[in-house]
Amino acid sequence: MNVRAAWLASHEGYVDRIEDAWVLGWAWRSDQPGSPISVEVLVNGERVVTRQAELYRPDLEAAGKGDGRHAFEIQLPPQAEPHITVRVVFAGTDRDLTGSPITTTAEASANRMAISPPGPFRSAFGGLWPDRYDARQRIEDSEACAGMSPDDAALFRTWIEQGFVVLPGAVELNLIDQLDLEVEQIWAGTSPHRYFVEFWENDVKTIRPAGPEFKQRSVKLLDLYAHSDLARRVMFAPAVIRFLTLLFEQPAVAFQSLYFRWGSQQEIHQDTAFVKVSSPMKLAACWVALEDIRPHSGELQYYVGSHTLEDYLFEGTHKWMPFRSDEYGSFVASLHERSQARGLRLEQFRPKKGDVLVWNADLAHGGSREVTEHVTRKSLVTHYCPFDCEPIYAGPPGLNQRRKFTDSAYYTVAVRE
Repeated sequence: MNVRAAWLASHEGYVDRIEDAWVLGWAWRSDQPGSPISVEVLVNGERVVTRQAELYRPDLEAAGKGDGRHAFEIQLPPQAEPHITVRVVFAGTDRDLTGSPITTTAEASANRMAISPPGPFRSAFGGLWPDRYDARQRIEDSEACAGMSPDDAALFRTWIEQGFVVLPGAVELNLIDQLDLEVEQIWAGTSPHRYFVEFWENDVKTIRPAGPEFKQRSVKLLDLYAHSDLARRVMFAPAVIRFLTLLFEQPAVAFQSLYFRWGSQQEIHQDTAFVKVSSPMKLAACWVALEDIRPHSGELQYYVGSHTLEDYLFEGTHKWMPFRSDEYGSFVASLHERSQARGLRLEQFRPKKGDVLVWNADLAHGGSREVTEHVTRKSLVTHYCPFDCEPIYAGPPGLNQRRKFTDSAYYTVAVRE
């Protein structure tokens, strides 16, 4: 192999996307897997930024890209031109990363999501059929012709009114017990698979390999289902998938899961601000109780009916919170203020082991700050979208693939090329 061929074979990189005037992607050298390399960004042919690709991403490590510290997040300078062409090249060369160049508008590069004109949905961003103004009439019509059972009709009336439903005893207890043993192996460092935890440290979101040092810390254990058939059987419990199939009117795709040993104490929020799918309101989540949830354990809490609040628009335009936005505090305060102004009650969820809560994408929810030391709150949260939607969950093109669990249930995983 000559020098040029060897260089081409060793250099690899992707431009994942442009989001809110930030270019996101990764680059590395297979012959120097422990050393970061630099990339350059060109806008309309002019080199404007050079930056090392040195940020950590667990999906890169899982895909065999060295130690995973090969990602980049590069902010574009302000542009006056209505249309721009963005290239990302290996520094000192004219060779583009895969996915480069990208031609976009200044508006698109800021990820301004198009708002639909007034229509049949509560949200200007559309949604699922129960989000339509005529959803109650649809239930009545379907029930009248025996298309929907009385029990299902009651569930969806609750969903429309409250923004969530509870499925009691939806997950088998012995299945939960088996999953608990599997998770204990992860905490002990004896699991045959590599998992990751996410937590905040010095106001920075941090991801690290899971292990014994995190068992007693309030962290999120990410995507158990990627390796665990037990986790898949829990999140695809028949009652859950049956409800989601009726909600989505097509198969459900699970694309992110979060295991909690301790209460998250997370601020009240709506998933639509952070959990991104190609159609922002076509999203649902479920919360599985992996033990009886006790008082003062940092219980899940939510404003009942808050899914009907008007859209919060970041920067006056976005349904998603823009990348590195400074509006988080305003967003949280607004959810409390508007919910309380409507007289919505803040309710804590204290289910029995095996119970499941499924909630609307816009339900305002979080974790209670009332926590007694050593009281656990074991739970598994999963985000789902309909089959015809695309989850926008960080990962290089070609590495996130869908796998079939049943005809009605799929999940995404990062796979090695």
